[in-house]
Amino acid sequence: MRGGSGGGLRNPCLTMHQPWASLLVHGIKRVEGRSWPSPVTGRLWIHVASKVPDPDTVAAMEDFYREIYAVDDVHHIDFPRHYPVSRLLGASTWSAASGPRSSSAGRTCLNQ
Repeated sequence: MRGGSGGGLRNPCLTMHQPWASLLVHGIKRVEGRSWPSPVTGRLWIHVASKVPDPDTVAAMEDFYREIYAVDDVHHIDFPRHYPVSRLLGASTWSAASGPRSSSAGRTCLNQ
């Protein structure tokens, strides 16, 4: 599928593991780095891989983001209630310079 924005892709999609996928779509995770360059700008759909997240990893990532946000005096974060797998989760708006801008702020999260 070619055409439109997204580097010539109509509906580009990135598959991610949990809990990172939900944290990104919910706007908590604001940066996503890859070792390869991405021509995608605009809407990028986020698909969740089938691997069930380890509860310890989920807890560690939530603790990590609590610490990060506390630096800016943010002490309440609405973490996802569920970390689903094997589904299209939502979308994020990407710019080449700054990476993702979560569309959960724009309410394009499919699991809410």
